[in-house]
Amino acid sequence: MKKHFAGFFPPSELEIAKLWEACFFAFDTSTLLDLYRFSPETQKEWLSILRKLGELDRVWIPHQVGKEFSINRLDVIADQRKKYAKALETVNELPKVFEDKLRHPFLGPSTLEKLEKLISEVAKEVIDRKGQIVYSPQKDSILEAIFTIFDGKIGDEYSVDDLNKIIREGEDRYKNFVAPGYADQAEKEKESKNELDRGERANALRKYGDLIIWKQLIDEVKTRQRPAILVTSERKKDWWMLYDNDKRKPVGPRPELFAEMKEKTKQQFSLYALTDFMTQVGTRLKQEVSQESIKEVRAVEQGKATESAWVEVLDDTPLGESGPTPKLIFFYKKVRGTIRRFANDLEQARLNPPFFDRERQEQKAMIANYGKTFVELGKTLVMHGVESARFIITSGREIQLAAEESFPLMVLSTQEALTNLKAALDIVRQHLSKQYPGWSN
Repeated sequence: MKKHFAGFFPPSELEIAKLWEACFFAFDTSTLLDLYRFSPETQKEWLSILRKLGELDRVWIPHQVGKEFSINRLDVIADQRKKYAKALETVNELPKVFEDKLRHPFLGPSTLEKLEKLISEVAKEVIDRKGQIVYSPQKDSILEAIFTIFDGKIGDEYSVDDLNKIIREGEDRYKNFVAPGYADQAEKEKESKNELDRGERANALRKYGDLIIWKQLIDEVKTRQRPAILVTSERKKDWWMLYDNDKRKPVGPRPELFAEMKEKTKQQFSLYALTDFMTQVGTRLKQEVSQESIKEVRAVEQGKATESAWVEVLDDTPLGESGPTPKLIFFYKKVRGTIRRFANDLEQARLNPPFFDRERQEQKAMIANYGKTFVELGKTLVMHGVESARFIITSGREIQLAAEESFPLMVLSTQEALTNLKAALDIVRQHLSKQYPGWSN
């Protein structure tokens, strides 16, 4: 039976060892763009791994990956600089939590002084780290490293005719939910703000980008007659079998991808998350990889998994089939009322920080429960055609993540998410007002 359903069975240790010994490693766009999201230490380790594998002639990228990396890198750099600025703003807000010493008698003057010193050190490091982020094309050491490592190790560009065939095939595949690429097609169909990636033709190629990468990988495996491992830092359901959709835990590649590769090339194929790949490189190829880097890569992957969750909720939504106005208004008002209660509870938590562990756990549970509620309410609105409610889902997940932090960072992160929630609610209000001109709230 395993012969007929090989893609559903996890490989044995012997099969894994043979695959790693014989294969070449292909990398998708996310694994390269993530270099701009990593700390300098993790950047250095990841580039070192790529260089060493490159020297062994075991790395390769599809032409589509090189194109996407080149087009999108400046957007990722700009986004990271914004995140550092936001982090600095959060750090600078931290002293305000303790500024009223009368309400925090359990913190003595010496402890407060230590806290202020620590905050100052953290702020300095955030500023230093922000300054290390490249922003000039002339000073982009990551770009230079990638171009050097993959020089002569990149696939050929498809012709216009070949791309047109893939677009036509992709239309049929996506309609029938054939992997890969269908999961986030609605998001990719939107007009890009990047001037290098605009227009009807660019939109079509972006929509079928994952399928183009897959086709180019199949061609390379067929040419080399060697098995391949594709490395990614994304956890999308059209690439992975996921056994927990909320936490997006990958089991292995989609069985139909395994079967398609086997049918067209007679070679083995596997898919690795970047964290698992770095761990295996350390074990199987005797490359030095620190646990700190693996932990950081995992955090970046988990952050992107959270973002992609609401995209897939939107893709599964029957867009244009709005529910009755009273129902939409009911859920809108429910979100608004819950935000007000949440803001009040959060203010109480800020003014009366918990002293005992039991109280801290109760507050964590309270905040986590609010996050779950906002996620569910946001999903309900999205399912009724309110596309903008996806931001409520995102904010709800931010609150759930904040509940895992230690106090008082938990309160600060949650306050930031609350601000985002209020902005998201205003967007939803504008959406409903436009859709139902006679409606007022």
